[in-house]
Amino acid sequence: MSIVRGGICIIFLLPFCALHVAAAEREETTELHVWGLNMGYPRAGWLAVVAEFERRRPEIDVILGPADRGSDLQKLLCGVVGNAPPDVFKREANLFGDIASRGILMPLDDFIEADRSREDGLHENDYKPGVWESCRGSDGHMYAVPEATNALFLAYNKDVFREAGLDPERPPRDWQEWQDYARRLTLRDENGRVRRIGTMIHAPYMEDDLVFYIAQLGGNVLSADGRTCLLDGPEALDALTFIVETIQVTGGRRAFDDFAKWQEGLGTWPLGQGHVAMSVTGHSVLGEILRRGSEADIGMAPVPAPTGRKPITTSARHGLYLIPTRARHPDEAWDFIRFAAGPEGQIVFLEALAEDRAQMAERAAKQLEQQARLAEARGDPSRAGKLRDKAQARRQWQGETYPGFRANAKTQRLLQQKFIPRHPVVSANYKRCAELIQEMAFVPIPRSPVYAVIRDECQRAVDRALYGEMSPKEALLDADRRVQEQLDAYFGRERFPLFPWRYAWSTAVAIAGAACLFFWWRSREERARTSLQRYENRMGLLFISPWVIGFVVFIAGPMLFSLAISFCNYDVIHPARFAGLENYAFMLFNDPLFWKSLWNTAFMVLALPLGMSVSLLIAVLLNTKVRGMRVYRTLFYLPAVTPAIAAAVLWYGLLNPDGLLNVGLRRIGIDNPPSWLGDARWSKPAIVIMGIWGAGGGMILWLAGLQGIPKQLYEAASIDGAGRLRQFRSITLPMLTPYVFFALVTGVIGVFQIFAQALVLTRGGPADSTLFYVYYLFNNAFRYFKMGYASAMAWILFLIVLIATLIQWRLSRQWVHYE
Repeated sequence: MSIVRGGICIIFLLPFCALHVAAAEREETTELHVWGLNMGYPRAGWLAVVAEFERRRPEIDVILGPADRGSDLQKLLCGVVGNAPPDVFKREANLFGDIASRGILMPLDDFIEADRSREDGLHENDYKPGVWESCRGSDGHMYAVPEATNALFLAYNKDVFREAGLDPERPPRDWQEWQDYARRLTLRDENGRVRRIGTMIHAPYMEDDLVFYIAQLGGNVLSADGRTCLLDGPEALDALTFIVETIQVTGGRRAFDDFAKWQEGLGTWPLGQGHVAMSVTGHSVLGEILRRGSEADIGMAPVPAPTGRKPITTSARHGLYLIPTRARHPDEAWDFIRFAAGPEGQIVFLEALAEDRAQMAERAAKQLEQQARLAEARGDPSRAGKLRDKAQARRQWQGETYPGFRANAKTQRLLQQKFIPRHPVVSANYKRCAELIQEMAFVPIPRSPVYAVIRDECQRAVDRALYGEMSPKEALLDADRRVQEQLDAYFGRERFPLFPWRYAWSTAVAIAGAACLFFWWRSREERARTSLQRYENRMGLLFISPWVIGFVVFIAGPMLFSLAISFCNYDVIHPARFAGLENYAFMLFNDPLFWKSLWNTAFMVLALPLGMSVSLLIAVLLNTKVRGMRVYRTLFYLPAVTPAIAAAVLWYGLLNPDGLLNVGLRRIGIDNPPSWLGDARWSKPAIVIMGIWGAGGGMILWLAGLQGIPKQLYEAASIDGAGRLRQFRSITLPMLTPYVFFALVTGVIGVFQIFAQALVLTRGGPADSTLFYVYYLFNNAFRYFKMGYASAMAWILFLIVLIATLIQWRLSRQWVHYE
C-alpha cells in the first residue's frame, strides 16, 4: 500500500517538477522583445530571421510584439511610459524626428564605435551619406540604423505613353514637361468624366508631400536650428502653386479625389491597369509587378525637378531599427539589429520569402488550372487558354522574390548577386533604379519634435488651396502660424513651473479621507439606535468597499489626473509643467480646428433623428406576426454586432468612386455621382449613410417599447374610428416617449464619441470635413504628444455632453409621458 501511495505522490509531483525545471530554464533565457516587424506579406521572411537568430544565440528567446507602423506612436509611447518598452523597435522613418527629439531613444554611437573592429559590424562607410545622416538626431547622436532605401521615383506606364503618341523612353524631366505630359495623358469619356488621370501627385499622406517639393526648390520647412517655421517662404508658395496647377490640368480636385481613393482601394493597381499614366512612388512598384504577375510595361525615372535643378530623392517609408531608452537588454538588441540588417539576416529573409512566394504561386496556378479544366468542360476553350496562360505567368513570375534596395552597401551587393530579377521589366528597371539611387542626392525628412504637425498642416494647406477655401499664400500663412505655435509651445515649455503633484495628491487623499469619515459618521447617526443597526451599517460599508476602491482607483483617480494635466504643458515623456488656463484659452480663442471639429460632430448630432426614425420604422415592420420574423430580426440586427473597423473597411469599398453605390447610381441615370469620402461636401453624409446601415441596433429598444404598449388601447382607438396613422401618432408615439428620450440621450453621447469612421475611412479629410472632435483629440494626444491639451479637450467634451443631457432632461418633462 505504501508503494502505491508513493507512486501516486510521484505522479502528482511530476508536473510541478516539470514546471520548476521549465521555469529554471526560462530564467536562464534572455527574452528579447522585438516590435514592428511586418507580419503581413513578409511574415515568412521575418519568422525565418528570428528562428535563425535564436539558433545562433540559443540563450536568447525573441518575443515578437505589435507592428506599430501607423502615423502615431501610441504603442511605443505606452510601453516606454509604462516601463515595459521593447528591446528593438522597427518602424518607418516618417516620425523619426518626433521620437528622436523627445528623449525616448537610446543613442547608438557606442555600439557603432564598437562595431568598427568587427567584420560583420554596421559601419558608417557602408551607407550613403544622406541615408546615414537621416538617422542622426538634432543633438548629433545616432538613434537609428536604416534597413532599406525606399527612394522616390516617377513610375509611368509605357503603353499609355505609346497610346498618347509620347516617347516611352523619354519621361518628363522638369516641372513644365511634367504638367504638359499630364495634360496630354489625361483621358475623358463622352460625359467629360476623367477615365485616365495623367499623373498622381501629392496623394494624401504619401511621401511626395509639400515638404518634398519645397526641397526640390532648395528650400526647407524649418530653420537650421529647428525653431522657426518657413512655410511662409517663396519656395513653399512656388511648390504649392505647382501642385495645385498640376492637379487642375489633370481634371481638378474631383478627378484627383476619385483616383486617390481608387489608388487606396483594395485589390486595385491603377498604374499597371492603365488608369493612372504617371505616379510618384517608391521602387516597391517593381515588387508589385512580380506579386501580381503583371505584364504591364512600367518605366522608372527621377521625379521631375524644377527647371535648372538636379533631381533629388527622399524616403519616409524606409525601415529604421531603434532601441528605446529603457530597453532591458540593449546589447542583445544591438546583436539582433546587426544580424537582421546585415547580409546574413537579409539573405535568410529573402530565401524564406522566396520559398513562401513559390508555394503561394503554385497554389494559385493549380486553382487557375482547375478553372481552365472547368471552362473546357463547359465548351469555352478561349477562356481555358487565358486561364492556363495566367497559371503559367504565376509560376514564372509570382514565385520570384524582389530583393529591393538595402541601405547597407555590403548587404545590397550580396543580394544583387544572389537574387537577380528575371522578369524583363523588373530587371531593366531594377538596374535603372540602382543607378539613380547612386546619382540622386538624398534629402532626409525634417527632424523636428512637431513633424507630425508639419505634415498635417502641409496636407491641410494643399486641401484648402485645391478646394478654393484660401489662396495658396493664405493657406501657407495659416499653416506657418499653426506650426510656429507648436514649435513655440514645445521649446518654450521650460518657462512654466513644474506641476506641484505633492499638493495635488495630498488634496485628493484629504478629500477621499473626508468622504470616508463622513460615511463612517453617517453610519453612527441617531437612526442607528442599537449596536446591531450600527454593525449592519458598518458591514454595508465594508461590502461596498471593493466597488468604492475600484471606482476611486480606476475611474475617479484617472479623471482627477486628467483634470490636473489639463492645466499643464505635458507630453507624457517630460515632467508636467503648470500652464494655468493656457490650454483652454488657446482652444477657445486661437484654435479654429477645435471649432471645426465641434461643428463636424454637431452635424452628425443633427443627423441623429434620421437614424432613430429608421430604427423605429424597422421595429414597426418587425413587430408584425408573420412567418420567419425571427430570421428577419436577426438579419437586421447583424450590422449592429459587426466590429466598427470591419464595417468601415466594408463601406470604404462601397463608397469608392467606382464602388457598388456609384455603380448603382449610374445605372439609374446619375452620370456624375458624388465622390463621397473624397468630397468635402459629401463625406459627412456618406458617414451618415453608413450609420443608418447599422440602425438595426436601435431596433431592439423600439421593439421592447412597442411590445409593452397595451393592446386594448389600439382596440379602443379602432372602435372610435382611428386609422393606423392616427393610432401611431396618438398612441404609439406618446407611449414610446420614454424610449425616445433614452435613445436621444444615449445617441447624442455616442455621436460625440464618433472616431473609428474618421480614423479608418478619411483620416479627418478631405479638407477637415470629417475631423470629428474625438479624432482631433486623439491626434493631439497620440500624434502630437500634447496630452495636456487633449485632456482639456476631453473636459470640454464632458461639459458639452453634460449640458446637452441636462437640457434634454429638463425639456423631457414637457413631452415624455410615463405610465
